[in-house]
Amino acid sequence: MWCGQQARASALTLPGMIEWHTCAQRGNREAGGIGRWHDHLAYAHATEALSEAGGHAAPRRALRSDALARVRARHLLNSLATRRCTLLRQCGAATGVGDERGYAAMLRVSENRRFLVHDDGRPFFYLGDTAWAVIQRLDRDETDEYLCDRAAKGFTVIQTVIVSEFEGLTAPNPAGEVPFIDGDPTRPNEAFFRDVDYLVERAGALGMYVGLLPTWGDKVGPVGWGTGPEVFTPANAEVYGEWLGRRYRDAPIIWIVGGDRDPIEARHFATWRALATGLDRGDGGRHLLTFHPQGRASSSRSFHGDEWLDFNMNQTGHQLQGLAGYRQIEHDYCLAPTRPTLDGEPCYEDHPVVGGEGYFSDIEPRRAAYWALFAGAWATPTGRTASSRRGDRAWRIASGCAAPGGRPSPSPARRSYATRAPSSNRARSSTASPIRRCSSAGPGSGRSIAVPPAPATGATP
Repeated sequence: MWCGQQARASALTLPGMIEWHTCAQRGNREAGGIGRWHDHLAYAHATEALSEAGGHAAPRRALRSDALARVRARHLLNSLATRRCTLLRQCGAATGVGDERGYAAMLRVSENRRFLVHDDGRPFFYLGDTAWAVIQRLDRDETDEYLCDRAAKGFTVIQTVIVSEFEGLTAPNPAGEVPFIDGDPTRPNEAFFRDVDYLVERAGALGMYVGLLPTWGDKVGPVGWGTGPEVFTPANAEVYGEWLGRRYRDAPIIWIVGGDRDPIEARHFATWRALATGLDRGDGGRHLLTFHPQGRASSSRSFHGDEWLDFNMNQTGHQLQGLAGYRQIEHDYCLAPTRPTLDGEPCYEDHPVVGGEGYFSDIEPRRAAYWALFAGAWATPTGRTASSRRGDRAWRIASGCAAPGGRPSPSPARRSYATRAPSSNRARSSTASPIRRCSSAGPGSGRSIAVPPAPATGATP
């Protein structure tokens, strides 16, 4: 059991690689010599390169002056990702941990309905990175570089979308493919989805899950500030959802329907519900489902009573008025029926301040993360504008990965989460913050929640 769990728990760091190697040796013994890791030389070179880089960052940072060495180091990292995928399968076969594709176990809602946990009950901390356009705009080498960087920095979830907001139906990916044949959601383009498969499998090989949106919200409606068109209907959304569910039945995915648009008309509600129904039917209910709302809103506003909604997702968004996201978390925390809640899209580093001046730094997203966690959330995604903007390769990869906000400091947040998950029954309190009490029925009713004080009129929280 230790072998498979340790392989999945390891991040792409020097200690993590040593654990992989130890796991491989133990797997060889337990499996009678089956599944050997032959290329010890590549392992030694990669760990040496990581050691030179401090053990936590991609080798290119330490080898920036030598282009050839940078290419070699990146190749070694990518090679290790492939080897880890193979190793996970070997360890799973030797120990009975994981499924036939070598992925980590599926996720589920904890018994107290406040958190997500692994199938075996281990707490799961959702440290997400938002890269909405990675499927549309990165080739496989760039995808490898991005995923290796995020795994090395401790992220556990990559949030992205299959059909992007801007020209997602018509602008081809780097391989020249678009998601659908003739723009028809019931005719998925197999060549395009092989690249989606690649991202999902590589993320899984590195121990991460993919928070995957089947489409952005403007393709359902309203179009709003997107490019549309509204091509999804209840009928074709259910067909598309079932096809996706079957294809990724055993993959490390968290399904996120929606996409920055709240439903307004009855057809919008019907389409999102049909998509969720199709996904659930296709994968047999193996994956969790939520809804990504637009700014300063929550999935609870539209779908809290729907059985398919496993947890609530807020979006505090990119306006100064939305920074006090703990208020949205508090609202959802006290609802019945009880569901886990998170801020799925706080402000992004380098994103223009909507309704204000300048750009957000890395400080505001970090503050939003801690406010959400201390208010009762179980996760803390982050993001950066470069991940969803057009631009050359250097901007898409280097600027996003090297940004201050791309180097999270998850340890305090993880420790805070670990004190509450998966069966937190203790009241949270703060001598510096007023205490509010849930009035709803169900688990958590009557519990004290520490909520930062409301800002003074005209002040920025």
